[in-house]
Amino acid sequence: MSDNAVMTILNTSSSEPILGFQDYISNLEKFTKIEVSSEHVPAVVGQELAGEAIKVILSDPAQAIKNAAEIGLILWGMIKAVHALGKKLHLTKKIAYPLLFSKAKQDAISDKVLQPNSMKNARVLGPMEIDSIGGPLFTYVESDLEALVPFALLMAVIVPIHRNRSRTYWNILKADGHILGSWTTQTLTERLPDFIRPL
Repeated sequence: MSDNAVMTILNTSSSEPILGFQDYISNLEKFTKIEVSSEHVPAVVGQELAGEAIKVILSDPAQAIKNAAEIGLILWGMIKAVHALGKKLHLTKKIAYPLLFSKAKQDAISDKVLQPNSMKNARVLGPMEIDSIGGPLFTYVESDLEALVPFALLMAVIVPIHRNRSRTYWNILKADGHILGSWTTQTLTERLPDFIRPL
């Protein structure tokens, strides 16, 4: 598909059925440049998935990272609207960043550990592509997107919290927009390696 930050909505030639699509695009444009285009997905990807598709491309990566939490919230809304139609989509590695950064922020809010500069000072490990070797997490996962790469993505967001500790929010995002697994770990910030220690 692409190494850009791309969401591909499969088996659709028009955005009209997607509830709020134009509003999502308008909201995204407040934070970063967006390109919406159509493409034909060949049958080699999978007979079910072949046909017309809509691509939503975030074309300003620096701005996207700066506003990752806000962009991620909008993208989650778009994913929910696409899934509600029964449509399939595929996410590239770079679009996982705002999605999972946003999720980590919402989880930190729910955990009541978010401090004023927590997300500004957070560190990110990933996203990294996952190839399943085995295990129960992947045993029951349908792979109708098997021909598309990546299959799933792992990202960790390390957030500074109270008492000189850091909480890490780990997420595995299937490339169709579903979360395969989420968990947290916590330790003293000084015990973390320098490259993932929050600022």
